[in-house]
Order: sequence, then structure tokens, then C-alpha cells
Amino acid sequence: MSKSFIRSFIARLLISLIPALTLTLPTIALDSADDFDQSCSYAEYGGEDQGALARFDDELRQALTTGHHLQLLPLIDFPLRLNFANRGTIQIADAQALMSFYPMIFPAELKAKILNYKRAEIGCLPQGVMYGPGELWLRPIALENNQLTYRLMAINEVNDESKLDSEADEVKMICETSYHRIVIDEQQNTPRYRAWNKPRSLTLAPDLEIKQGLSDYEGTGPCTSSIWNFTSGSTSLQMSEISPCSAEDSTRARGNLEIFIQGKSAQTLICY
Repeated sequence: MSKSFIRSFIARLLISLIPALTLTLPTIALDSADDFDQSCSYAEYGGEDQGALARFDDELRQALTTGHHLQLLPLIDFPLRLNFANRGTIQIADAQALMSFYPMIFPAELKAKILNYKRAEIGCLPQGVMYGPGELWLRPIALENNQLTYRLMAINEVNDESKLDSEADEVKMICETSYHRIVIDEQQNTPRYRAWNKPRSLTLAPDLEIKQGLSDYEGTGPCTSSIWNFTSGSTSLQMSEISPCSAEDSTRARGNLEIFIQGKSAQTLICY
């Protein structure tokens, strides 16, 4: 029996199985695709939708209902960002990581919310496509033929704030400039700045510690980034987190540290 005959037989066998496999998937009733915000168009995202958002929504709901990981993977824009309610963020680097941590990424409560959303609750904004108040964010991608496709780029987990331990220290930023190693954390929801001059060890007392600062945010949705301000005498420090939507996000830089003396900008350092 020739190898070409065997390959041809296997190919015919696989093709014959496709209808049977497809029929095993449950059908999910959804609103019509016309319910989507029509701003998901060439004018907003640089491509024509042609039903792509409706197909994404169908496939996402199908994958979450069946638990079929392979059906879910093509819908993800890796690395997938998980933004937790206490401002902690992790990234799911690839398909294997998503399958390994699937229960954490898509807990039952989140899946229920997604499946209960009506298509009228899926909004199209300049930053991307948003489910509900922002649990999911999709990245629109214009293909070569000007048709749009969509990928899940961020999940914002909504936790009950009353369950968070407000007394616990939360590390917000760890980075280093050419001269310092810097840690920004929060104690009782108040930002604290500590810096060690290189090459001093972090096991020693910091060279500079400012125990009370102010925190703020800029941007919206998946593009939100943090800003911290600290003052010590006539010197003020501002650490700005690199926005996940910034071109700088492709580098290893984590933030920009700007130093002000008597209100005037004296130096800006990149913090890696």
C-alpha cells in the first residue's frame, strides 16, 4: 500500500468527520448582528466589519459554553492582559499559558456575565470594543482586504471591594533607572516612594523614602495607566506608568520618572 494512498485515505476520513463534529456543538440563540453599534466601521477602526464582530461574539459564547479551548485560542490577542480590581496586572503570554490557567482567567462568575450580555451592551469606542462596563476589551484589526477581525486583548476583573484587605501593602511599581532602584507601594491606600542608590542592596534602608504621596490615573479602559506624585521639601517626583496602548509599551520600559525642583522640571529618567 503506497504512502500517497494512505495520506489520501486519512484526508478523506478527516473530511468525513467534520460534519459530525460540528453537529455536537450546541446552538446559542443571540440577537441579530444589526444590534451592534454601527460605529464599528471603517471610519472608526480602518476596516469594514461585514459581520466580524457578530461572528466573534458567537464564537466566544460558544467556546465559553462548551469549554472548548481550541475554539477560544484564535480569539485571543496574546499577551492577554488581566487587570484585577486592586490594580494588579498579569499577562498571559501564549496559548499554553491560557489553557493552564483557564479557570483563573475565566471564572464562573465572569463567564456568566459574558453569556448574559445582550449585543446592545457591547459598545464600540476608539480604544476598542467593550463588553458591558468593561469586563472585556477587544482589539479591532484591519486585514489586508480592509475587512475587520477582532481579538480579546484585556480582561478587567470586577471584585467586591469590600472583600479586599485595605490594610495590606500593595506593590504598585518596581523599576530601576541608571542610578536608582525604585519601589512604589501603598500602605492603607496611601502611596509610598522608596529609592536605593545603586549598587546598595534593597535589604538596607532606602536612600530616599517619601511615605505619603498621591495617585491618579490617565487614559480609559484597557489604556488606563497610573501616575504617582511625591513631594520632599522643594523636590517633587512624578512617576508615570507606561500606558499599555503606548508605542513605548513594546519596549521594556515600565515608567517615566520626572524630577521637579522648586516646581520646575529638572530631569526625566526612564525606569525599566
